[in-house]
Amino acid sequence: MSFVFDRWGDPDGNGTFGRHPFGGEVAGHRTFDGVTIPSAGRVGWFFGTDRWPAGEFFRYRITDLELVTAAGR
Repeated sequence: MSFVFDRWGDPDGNGTFGRHPFGGEVAGHRTFDGVTIPSAGRVGWFFGTDRWPAGEFFRYRITDLELVTAAGR
């Protein structure tokens, strides 16, 4: 699964702000206490373009999750 949208920013760091492609890929899902979440993936600038490899800046993997209810705070 993937997602993409235009995000305001200056991904090149040259002082030129504007809307640029931003997005990512969900690489896995896990279920914790009956709740399924995207548990692994990566995100960054220029998703879906030839600049995506350089624009990727965040990878995540969730290995544990503790669900808290409003009553359990």
